[in-house]
Amino acid sequence: MALKVKIKWGKQLFDDIEVYPEESGLEFKCRLYSFTNVPPERQKVMLKGGMLKDDQVMGAFPLKEGQTIMMMGTAEDVKVVTETPTDMEVETTGEKKEEKIIYPHGLLNLGNTCYMNSSLQCLRYIKPLHNTLKGLKPGEADGLATQLQETFSALDTTTGAPMKLLNTFRLAFPQFSQVDNSGHYMQQDAEECFSQLLTALRGVKLPTEGSPPAIPTLFEGEFQTKLECAETDAEPPQVAREKFMKLSCHIGHTTSHLLAGLKDSLQGTLEKTPESLGRLATYKKTHLIARLPPVLVVQFVRFHWRADTKKKAKIGRPVDFPFDLDLYTLCSEDLQKELDPVRKQMRERQEAEYQKALEQRKAAGDVDAKKKEVTAVLEADDFEFDMKNSNGHYELRMVISHKGRIADSGHYVAWVKHSENVWYLFDDEKVSMVADTEVKKLSGSGGADWHIA
Repeated sequence: MALKVKIKWGKQLFDDIEVYPEESGLEFKCRLYSFTNVPPERQKVMLKGGMLKDDQVMGAFPLKEGQTIMMMGTAEDVKVVTETPTDMEVETTGEKKEEKIIYPHGLLNLGNTCYMNSSLQCLRYIKPLHNTLKGLKPGEADGLATQLQETFSALDTTTGAPMKLLNTFRLAFPQFSQVDNSGHYMQQDAEECFSQLLTALRGVKLPTEGSPPAIPTLFEGEFQTKLECAETDAEPPQVAREKFMKLSCHIGHTTSHLLAGLKDSLQGTLEKTPESLGRLATYKKTHLIARLPPVLVVQFVRFHWRADTKKKAKIGRPVDFPFDLDLYTLCSEDLQKELDPVRKQMRERQEAEYQKALEQRKAAGDVDAKKKEVTAVLEADDFEFDMKNSNGHYELRMVISHKGRIADSGHYVAWVKHSENVWYLFDDEKVSMVADTEVKKLSGSGGADWHIA
């Protein structure tokens, strides 16, 4: 059973910090890191009997409810991009025209609600959905959609405190109303929250011809499935279609890249009884993408249930992900044929730009130009939002990450792309700008105690 303590760090005092008896000292320090920004290795946590060590179990200390624990350590700075993106709002004052960047607004943490805050920020930056909610008229949608509209509108001018939205969400989905033994609302899974928010918005219509439903139109793709019996050739393969709202990347002992993880996750086995055998037999089921959604949601399946601790633990294995995800190899043969013409045009453009860059180097007197790497990259404008994905590519626009080793604690934040090489970091009410190199670290290369996608 968790108990609540106070953390005194310098002049600051943090109330109601949960301590779990089964967690390690390192796990506790990682949670302190989430709101003090003091890295675990810099923390000195003073307990009765001396300083807290990483491998010590918190339950070994005689802690009491409401006890004050002293922590010392220097916070690290978040790496902020110094350049000002062209479309950011800038204030100028005085003759020297000093620039002051005005960031978008964040959301207050209303008690372990970072999972919802990060989900809301990502939904807010999906333009077709945002514009649809913004244009809702009274009576066109239910209470949750209306409150999302109000929350997004409020964020245009101030930091959000979406208490009405939170209460309605918990009424609609009671699993998010779980409380601990002290009556405090518990941490929840951001992916589950994101998915349930989409479910709640299924009745919202896009303001386009025919008024199609927004959520299926934007997020829904389709699989071509094939079911084959592995134990007899007498059973013909069964081919069908299945809809999907996200792709899941299950992480195994050898998974090291998102695309490989997705490919492995689209294959599996099951047991059923074929007529020719009259007994249970193993079937192989494969999925190929037959229709691509305009907006692709990908989940890293990092949490798994541990019977020994009776908690959802996190898989910290690093899995690289690209900023441009090409799903062509995961598509059905028919869909590949549809994508081929546009992909051919893209390759021709890339080759032309490559040759142009090469000629420019030669003209500048670079005699070793051919030996040097010359990269022709498609501009971001080539991947602007389209209601029909015609090339199989998806540009990474937002990420939700979790810091901590178990699902019932830790901290969620959202990362949203602003412009080339520049991202917003939404950490509840705190909003900053970071370089894209910080986003690459979310692969898990920063270690299990740092933010991981």
